[in-house]
Amino acid sequence: MSKVIILFISISALLTSFYSCQKEVDGTIDGTLQPIELRFRPVANGQRLEFGSTYTNTHNESFSVRAFKFYISSIDLVNESTGATYQVDRNQYYLVNFADSNSVVLKLKAPAAQYSTLAFTIGVDSLHNVSGAQTGALDPANGMFWTWNTGYIMAKLEGYSSVSNQPNQLFEYHIGGFKGDNNVVKKAYLSFPGGASIDTEDGKESAVTISADVNKWFTGPHQISIASNPVCMTPGPLAEAVADNYLRMFSVEQVINQ
Repeated sequence: MSKVIILFISISALLTSFYSCQKEVDGTIDGTLQPIELRFRPVANGQRLEFGSTYTNTHNESFSVRAFKFYISSIDLVNESTGATYQVDRNQYYLVNFADSNSVVLKLKAPAAQYSTLAFTIGVDSLHNVSGAQTGALDPANGMFWTWNTGYIMAKLEGYSSVSNQPNQLFEYHIGGFKGDNNVVKKAYLSFPGGASIDTEDGKESAVTISADVNKWFTGPHQISIASNPVCMTPGPLAEAVADNYLRMFSVEQVINQ
Protein backbone atom coordinates (compact mmCIF):
# COMPACT_ATOMS: atom_id res chain seq x y z
CA MET A 1 0.00 0.00 0.00
CA SER A 2 2.82 2.41 0.90
CA LYS A 3 4.43 1.84 -2.51
CA VAL A 4 1.13 2.66 -4.21
CA ILE A 5 0.80 5.89 -2.21
CA ILE A 6 4.40 6.88 -2.97
CA LEU A 7 3.86 6.17 -6.68
CA PHE A 8 0.65 8.23 -6.72
CA ILE A 9 2.38 11.15 -5.01
CA SER A 10 5.29 10.97 -7.47
CA ILE A 11 3.00 11.00 -10.50
CA SER A 12 1.01 13.91 -9.06
CA ALA A 13 4.21 15.86 -8.50
CA LEU A 14 5.36 15.19 -12.06
CA LEU A 15 2.02 16.30 -13.51
CA THR A 16 2.05 19.46 -11.40
CA SER A 17 5.58 20.23 -12.54
CA PHE A 18 4.67 19.59 -16.20
CA TYR A 19 1.65 21.90 -16.18
CA SER A 20 3.59 24.60 -14.34
CA CYS A 21 6.32 24.48 -16.97
CA GLN A 22 3.76 24.50 -19.74
CA LYS A 23 2.17 27.65 -18.32
CA GLU A 24 5.58 29.32 -18.24
CA VAL A 25 6.24 28.43 -21.89
CA ASP A 26 2.85 29.78 -22.95
CA GLY A 27 3.32 32.88 -20.83
CA THR A 28 0.01 32.31 -19.06
CA ILE A 29 0.47 32.00 -15.32
CA ASP A 30 -3.19 32.30 -14.38
CA GLY A 31 -4.68 31.52 -17.81
CA THR A 32 -6.07 35.04 -18.35
CA LEU A 33 -5.64 36.87 -21.65
CA GLN A 34 -5.81 40.63 -21.98
CA PRO A 35 -7.20 42.61 -24.97
CA ILE A 36 -4.82 44.24 -27.46
CA GLU A 37 -5.91 46.19 -30.52
CA LEU A 38 -3.80 46.82 -33.61
CA ARG A 39 -5.16 49.86 -35.44
CA PHE A 40 -3.86 50.31 -39.00
CA ARG A 41 -3.89 53.76 -40.60
CA PRO A 42 -2.98 54.57 -44.23
CA VAL A 43 -0.69 57.55 -44.76
CA ALA A 44 0.90 59.42 -47.68
CA ASN A 45 3.21 62.42 -47.62
CA GLY A 46 2.98 62.55 -43.83
CA GLN A 47 -0.81 62.74 -43.68
CA ARG A 48 -3.73 60.37 -43.59
CA LEU A 49 -4.34 58.88 -47.03
CA GLU A 50 -7.76 59.53 -48.54
CA PHE A 51 -8.98 57.55 -51.53
CA GLY A 52 -9.28 59.78 -54.59
CA SER A 53 -6.96 62.49 -53.26
CA THR A 54 -3.77 63.25 -55.17
CA TYR A 55 -0.30 62.61 -53.74
CA THR A 56 3.26 62.67 -55.05
CA ASN A 57 5.73 59.80 -54.71
CA THR A 58 9.52 60.02 -54.44
CA HIS A 59 9.84 59.98 -58.24
CA ASN A 60 7.75 63.18 -58.44
CA GLU A 61 4.85 61.23 -59.93
CA SER A 62 1.36 62.30 -58.92
CA PHE A 63 -1.10 59.53 -58.12
CA SER A 64 -4.35 58.74 -56.36
CA VAL A 65 -5.39 55.48 -54.70
CA ARG A 66 -8.56 53.46 -55.23
CA ALA A 67 -7.55 50.18 -53.46
CA PHE A 68 -5.05 49.46 -50.68
CA LYS A 69 -5.15 46.16 -48.79
CA PHE A 70 -2.93 43.37 -47.49
CA TYR A 71 -2.95 40.17 -45.44
CA ILE A 72 -1.62 40.03 -41.87
CA SER A 73 -0.88 36.73 -40.11
CA SER A 74 1.46 35.03 -37.60
CA ILE A 75 1.45 37.88 -35.08
CA ASP A 76 4.20 37.68 -32.43
CA LEU A 77 4.75 39.66 -29.23
CA VAL A 78 8.14 39.65 -27.48
CA ASN A 79 8.03 39.76 -23.67
CA GLU A 80 10.10 42.71 -22.44
CA SER A 81 11.31 40.93 -19.29
CA THR A 82 11.97 37.38 -20.48
CA GLY A 83 12.54 37.79 -24.21
CA ALA A 84 10.02 34.99 -24.81
CA THR A 85 7.79 35.22 -27.87
CA TYR A 86 4.05 34.82 -27.56
CA GLN A 87 2.34 33.68 -30.75
CA VAL A 88 -1.08 35.28 -31.19
CA ASP A 89 -3.72 33.23 -33.03
CA ARG A 90 -1.16 31.32 -35.09
CA ASN A 91 -3.68 30.12 -37.68
CA GLN A 92 -5.66 33.36 -37.91
CA TYR A 93 -5.54 35.52 -41.05
CA TYR A 94 -6.62 39.15 -41.28
CA LEU A 95 -7.33 41.13 -44.44
CA VAL A 96 -6.66 44.81 -43.77
CA ASN A 97 -8.64 46.73 -46.38
CA PHE A 98 -8.50 50.51 -46.08
CA ALA A 99 -11.78 50.77 -48.00
CA ASP A 100 -13.48 48.89 -45.14
CA SER A 101 -13.22 50.56 -41.74
CA ASN A 102 -14.31 47.35 -40.01
CA SER A 103 -11.16 45.58 -41.18
CA VAL A 104 -8.49 48.00 -39.98
CA VAL A 105 -8.72 47.18 -36.26
CA LEU A 106 -7.43 43.74 -35.26
CA LYS A 107 -8.72 42.58 -31.87
CA LEU A 108 -6.20 40.26 -30.20
CA LYS A 109 -5.64 38.70 -26.80
CA ALA A 110 -2.36 37.95 -25.05
CA PRO A 111 -1.17 37.04 -21.54
CA ALA A 112 -0.75 39.90 -19.09
CA ALA A 113 2.80 41.18 -19.59
CA GLN A 114 4.88 43.99 -21.02
CA TYR A 115 5.87 43.50 -24.66
CA SER A 116 8.72 45.40 -26.31
CA THR A 117 8.44 44.19 -29.91
CA LEU A 118 5.62 43.40 -32.32
CA ALA A 119 6.07 41.24 -35.42
CA PHE A 120 3.71 39.94 -38.05
CA THR A 121 3.75 38.26 -41.46
CA ILE A 122 2.54 40.13 -44.54
CA GLY A 123 0.87 37.53 -46.69
CA VAL A 124 -0.40 33.94 -46.62
CA ASP A 125 1.87 30.95 -46.02
CA SER A 126 2.42 28.25 -48.66
CA LEU A 127 0.18 25.69 -46.92
CA HIS A 128 -2.89 27.93 -47.03
CA ASN A 129 -2.12 28.88 -50.62
CA VAL A 130 -2.76 25.28 -51.69
CA SER A 131 -5.47 24.28 -49.19
CA GLY A 132 -8.46 24.61 -51.49
CA ALA A 133 -11.55 26.77 -50.95
CA GLN A 134 -11.43 28.69 -47.67
CA THR A 135 -13.64 31.08 -45.77
CA GLY A 136 -13.35 34.32 -43.81
CA ALA A 137 -10.41 36.54 -44.74
CA LEU A 138 -9.15 33.85 -47.13
CA ASP A 139 -12.40 33.59 -49.07
CA PRO A 140 -11.65 34.09 -52.80
CA ALA A 141 -14.69 36.41 -52.89
CA ASN A 142 -12.50 39.06 -51.21
CA GLY A 143 -10.73 39.60 -54.52
CA MET A 144 -7.32 38.59 -53.18
CA PHE A 145 -6.94 35.21 -54.89
CA TRP A 146 -5.61 34.29 -58.33
CA THR A 147 -5.74 30.51 -58.88
CA TRP A 148 -4.90 27.35 -56.95
CA ASN A 149 -1.56 27.38 -58.78
CA THR A 150 -0.41 30.95 -58.17
CA GLY A 151 -2.29 31.38 -54.88
CA TYR A 152 -3.15 34.53 -52.95
CA ILE A 153 -2.44 38.17 -53.62
CA MET A 154 -0.49 39.12 -50.48
CA ALA A 155 -0.93 42.86 -50.94
CA LYS A 156 -2.76 45.05 -53.44
CA LEU A 157 -2.38 48.71 -54.43
CA GLU A 158 -4.41 50.26 -57.24
CA GLY A 159 -4.93 53.81 -58.39
CA TYR A 160 -4.51 56.38 -61.10
CA SER A 161 -1.54 58.39 -62.30
CA SER A 162 -0.99 60.75 -65.22
CA VAL A 163 2.31 58.99 -65.98
CA SER A 164 0.69 55.57 -66.45
CA ASN A 165 0.40 54.34 -70.05
CA GLN A 166 -2.43 51.98 -69.14
CA PRO A 167 -6.09 52.50 -70.08
CA ASN A 168 -7.67 55.24 -67.93
CA GLN A 169 -4.17 55.96 -66.56
CA LEU A 170 -4.59 53.07 -64.12
CA PHE A 171 -1.75 51.50 -62.15
CA GLU A 172 -2.16 48.10 -60.49
CA TYR A 173 0.15 46.21 -58.14
CA HIS A 174 -1.18 42.78 -57.19
CA ILE A 175 1.73 41.23 -55.32
CA GLY A 176 1.78 37.46 -54.92
CA GLY A 177 3.92 34.35 -55.18
CA PHE A 178 4.76 31.69 -52.61
CA LYS A 179 7.03 29.22 -54.42
CA GLY A 180 10.82 29.24 -54.33
CA ASP A 181 12.46 32.41 -55.56
CA ASN A 182 9.04 33.95 -56.18
CA ASN A 183 8.03 33.82 -52.52
CA VAL A 184 6.96 37.32 -51.43
CA VAL A 185 5.73 36.43 -47.91
CA LYS A 186 7.52 38.84 -45.57
CA LYS A 187 7.92 39.27 -41.79
CA ALA A 188 7.80 42.79 -40.35
CA TYR A 189 9.39 43.60 -36.97
CA LEU A 190 8.25 46.81 -35.28
CA SER A 191 9.68 48.59 -32.26
CA PHE A 192 7.74 51.13 -30.24
CA PRO A 193 8.46 54.88 -30.15
CA GLY A 194 10.11 56.57 -27.21
CA GLY A 195 10.79 53.36 -25.31
CA ALA A 196 7.08 52.57 -25.06
CA SER A 197 5.78 49.04 -24.68
CA ILE A 198 2.53 47.13 -24.78
CA ASP A 199 1.57 46.77 -21.11
CA THR A 200 -1.36 44.52 -20.26
CA GLU A 201 -0.40 43.93 -16.62
CA ASP A 202 -2.81 44.81 -13.79
CA GLY A 203 -5.83 44.37 -16.04
CA LYS A 204 -4.80 47.02 -18.55
CA GLU A 205 -5.80 46.97 -22.22
CA SER A 206 -3.52 48.14 -25.03
CA ALA A 207 -4.06 49.79 -28.40
CA VAL A 208 -1.28 50.12 -30.97
CA THR A 209 -1.66 52.52 -33.92
CA ILE A 210 0.35 51.39 -36.95
CA SER A 211 0.79 53.56 -40.02
CA ALA A 212 1.12 52.06 -43.50
CA ASP A 213 2.92 54.53 -45.76
CA VAL A 214 1.81 54.03 -49.37
CA ASN A 215 4.89 55.84 -50.70
CA LYS A 216 7.10 53.01 -49.45
CA TRP A 217 5.75 50.88 -52.30
CA PHE A 218 7.74 53.03 -54.71
CA THR A 219 11.04 53.45 -52.87
CA GLY A 220 13.40 51.63 -50.48
CA PRO A 221 15.75 48.87 -51.54
CA HIS A 222 14.24 49.21 -55.04
CA GLN A 223 13.12 52.27 -56.99
CA ILE A 224 9.73 51.52 -58.57
CA SER A 225 8.26 54.27 -60.75
CA ILE A 226 4.72 54.17 -62.05
CA ALA A 227 5.89 55.38 -65.47
CA SER A 228 8.25 52.41 -65.86
CA ASN A 229 6.13 49.83 -64.03
CA PRO A 230 2.43 50.70 -64.06
CA VAL A 231 1.38 47.05 -63.70
CA CYS A 232 2.54 44.07 -61.64
CA MET A 233 0.05 41.21 -61.74
CA THR A 234 2.18 38.03 -61.65
CA PRO A 235 4.86 36.49 -59.41
CA GLY A 236 8.42 37.30 -60.40
CA PRO A 237 11.31 39.74 -59.87
CA LEU A 238 9.15 42.88 -59.98
CA ALA A 239 6.73 41.48 -57.41
CA GLU A 240 9.67 40.57 -55.18
CA ALA A 241 11.06 44.10 -55.47
CA VAL A 242 7.73 45.73 -54.59
CA ALA A 243 7.32 43.36 -51.61
CA ASP A 244 10.82 44.24 -50.37
CA ASN A 245 9.74 47.88 -50.46
CA TYR A 246 6.32 47.63 -48.80
CA LEU A 247 7.77 45.51 -46.00
CA ARG A 248 9.14 48.84 -44.76
CA MET A 249 5.86 50.77 -44.94
CA PHE A 250 4.84 49.96 -41.36
CA SER A 251 5.72 52.00 -38.29
CA VAL A 252 4.19 52.32 -34.83
CA GLU A 253 2.76 55.79 -34.24
CA GLN A 254 1.37 55.35 -30.75
CA VAL A 255 0.86 52.83 -27.94
CA ILE A 256 -1.93 53.40 -25.42
CA ASN A 257 -2.19 51.33 -22.23
CA GLN A 258 -5.19 51.96 -20.00
